[in-house]
Amino acid sequence: MQWAQDFQQDQITLLYETMWNGTRTMAEEIAKGLKLGGNGTDVKIFNIAKSDKNDIITEIFKSKAIGVGSSTINRGILTSVAGIFEEIKGL
Repeated sequence: MQWAQDFQQDQITLLYETMWNGTRTMAEEIAKGLKLGGNGTDVKIFNIAKSDKNDIITEIFKSKAIGVGSSTINRGILTSVAGIFEEIKGL
């Protein structure tokens, strides 16, 4: 019921998928920058390929903002990132 009423915690969730760790490094640096902002916002970071999708989706729906990063392949995003977008869209 809380989620249906636009419930949000003071949290930002960052998601990423990486092939050679460049996207991971970028996501971690963004998280550091957000934490240095000093406003007390909780920042959670997930590697889409290694984290449970149910945990990721739960955190997304609790967040006031999300950020998503992906390596590219064939001029597009990685399939794991596309998959989580489809899950979110369906919910």
